[in-house]
Amino acid sequence: MDKRKRLMNVQEALELLNRLSEAESDGGEVSGLSDVSWVCSASDGSSDSDPEPPRNVRPSHPDPPLADGPTVPAHAEVCATEPSPAQEIGKDGTVWTVMEPCGGAGRRQIQNILTESAGPTPHARHNITDKLTAFMCLCDNVMLEEIRDCTIAEVRRDRATWDVSIMELKAFIALLYVRGAYCGKNIEMESFWSEQWGNAFFNATLSRNRFREIMRYLRFDKKETRRCRLTTDKFTHVRKVWDRFVENSIASYRPLSDITVDEQLFPTKSRCPFTQYMPNKPDKFGIKFWLAADVDSKYMLNGFPYLGKDASRPATQRLGENVVLRLVEPFVGKGRNITTDNFFTSLPLAKALLAKNTSLVGTIKRNKRELPPSVQGRSELFSTKVLKSDKMVLSVYQCKPRRNVTILSTQHQHVAISTEKKKKPETVEYYNHSKVGVDVLDQMARQYSVKGGTRRWPVAVFYNVLDLAAINAWVLYRSCMSQENIPRRDFMLQLAHELRAEWMASKAPPLADLPFSSAGAEERRRMTCMVKAHCMQNKTFCKCVKCGDAVCGKCTAKTTILAATFNGGVVICSDSRASIGGEYVSSKTINKVIQVHDRIFCCMAGSLADAQVVIKAAKYNLSFHSVQMENPPLVIAAASVLKELCYHNKDELQAGFITAGWDKKKGPQVYVVSLGGMLVPQLVTIGGSGSTYIYGYVDAKYKPNMSREECLQFATNALALAMGRDNVSGGVAHLVVVTETGVEHVVVPGNKLPKFHDE
Repeated sequence: MDKRKRLMNVQEALELLNRLSEAESDGGEVSGLSDVSWVCSASDGSSDSDPEPPRNVRPSHPDPPLADGPTVPAHAEVCATEPSPAQEIGKDGTVWTVMEPCGGAGRRQIQNILTESAGPTPHARHNITDKLTAFMCLCDNVMLEEIRDCTIAEVRRDRATWDVSIMELKAFIALLYVRGAYCGKNIEMESFWSEQWGNAFFNATLSRNRFREIMRYLRFDKKETRRCRLTTDKFTHVRKVWDRFVENSIASYRPLSDITVDEQLFPTKSRCPFTQYMPNKPDKFGIKFWLAADVDSKYMLNGFPYLGKDASRPATQRLGENVVLRLVEPFVGKGRNITTDNFFTSLPLAKALLAKNTSLVGTIKRNKRELPPSVQGRSELFSTKVLKSDKMVLSVYQCKPRRNVTILSTQHQHVAISTEKKKKPETVEYYNHSKVGVDVLDQMARQYSVKGGTRRWPVAVFYNVLDLAAINAWVLYRSCMSQENIPRRDFMLQLAHELRAEWMASKAPPLADLPFSSAGAEERRRMTCMVKAHCMQNKTFCKCVKCGDAVCGKCTAKTTILAATFNGGVVICSDSRASIGGEYVSSKTINKVIQVHDRIFCCMAGSLADAQVVIKAAKYNLSFHSVQMENPPLVIAAASVLKELCYHNKDELQAGFITAGWDKKKGPQVYVVSLGGMLVPQLVTIGGSGSTYIYGYVDAKYKPNMSREECLQFATNALALAMGRDNVSGGVAHLVVVTETGVEHVVVPGNKLPKFHDE
């Protein structure tokens, strides 16, 4: 009998089987169909002889033959599958091939190879130097200026003179972060200003009424144009602020290989046209946001709110598919994987992401038309069934007697089974690892949320922006500054201090110049000093507020100050008299050796009021500097702060300083800050009106690397000589010894000062 053989594909084989009838069948069993090749024999069903066995058909890309026997595919050793696996067809015609679970991972596919470096972008690494700059990478000045302008526009509809600055707005945000760090979302905000139970940080930053006033008028858009914008955008009240935050988040960070897409419900019961009710959430009512988050760092990558039916969404595209494609658009094409739950996962979404070189792993609903019928049935407990269609793998895992889990993956081409008791497939373990990105991000935001009670939903959205910005800034700061161990709560508190620093500096009292006043702008001319006690008719801008006479800085420096280094430390000292112009002594017991930090001291000469205010501002700046650097400031840093204050106010100030101290970098140091703001390092230096009498003694007696006792005796003798000859220097001698081991204060009364032959 004449036999014919031909190759057939899957679809042709299925059609042939449907056309076969019992009369045409030869009565034998129909063998399994192979997805590699098909061999069909045309028979009349009444042959006397046995049918000729089918010959081996070589695939288009043959594998090397074995030594004995027919050709075998290379993967047959790894996966012991039947030669003709079974087929299942979904309701929409999708054909699934049953596979046996195996452990052969094989070569990684192109959609699973990450081709982009992860972490902060070069833009972020260049700009981030502290916690404030990390926050400003996300909530930049453009966003803050938009909030300020909209808030001012709202207030000035009723009050024409009301104003708020960017500095004050940052201080306002700092208070919100401190409330969040203390878990005060359920505490009445005004109680933080309580004298008995409140927090001193709040009272020092803003008054309660001012905070309440900013909160009342806080706006994020202009009301004049809102009506027109509402016709096309329900989210227009806060659209610019949200979009700016998302743009900055995308521009500052690149995720690792795994991204999670899920929803977040920000709890609020304020009147809102798109409030959602979700009974499976801890808070049932709120505003729903679609978010994408990095699985490794929990960084919020992208997001937008759910506003109801979207007219711009294509009619053929499901909501879940549209949401995922919008969220991951900036990150596709780089070999990343997207993990979703059963609301989003579908075959069209998997194919769309594969076309963009991105894989998908997610649970999928069992009632999908594209799935095979077997996903609806039950099987043995902890068993796994694997099916494949094109590049998509479907894992059906019987996790409970009456429930199974269905995972769709384009990340895996082979599914291995774990050896543990529950025998979980590889796809289920991968999904459990990568599904938590958005959920953990939401939990972190809730833990230290800045949220407070409000009746306006735009303010609730702004609270959510601040919560997510704090988490993103924390991630950026840890990566850029290599501070992996800093707790998030400590980061928020330190960020609050840096946010309000500029505002607190602007609140500091202005530099005082009493008892001398600077000439006004209309009479900016230099005048000749009228005191002429210690100068040669010097020129000055300052004059006495009592008599109106001009007085120069040299005539106001009625004191004696000294600083000298020795082997391992430094001595800084002064007398205790303060004078005001001419020869009038206003105080005989003042201590002019001021501690500006732990091991840094200053001596002041000149106008006492000017010097005290400058030192107060320097101490304030150094305290913030030490917090930012997380180390004590250097002596040169303290001297530089004094220099800047003196230089920028040189026409109004009449004060000079000696700065001395010890630090780990350079040891003992002495710096002179002159009246005009010049900074000079010295081994020994003197200043004030009494210094003119002891220049010879200092030059003759000072020696570098003296011992501590020798340096103390040298400083005491020099002060005694100056106080004995200068009629406005006197009182007691204040000496401070600064070494690596600590600080020692020494006071020598006037009756115990050394006497010399001419006294």
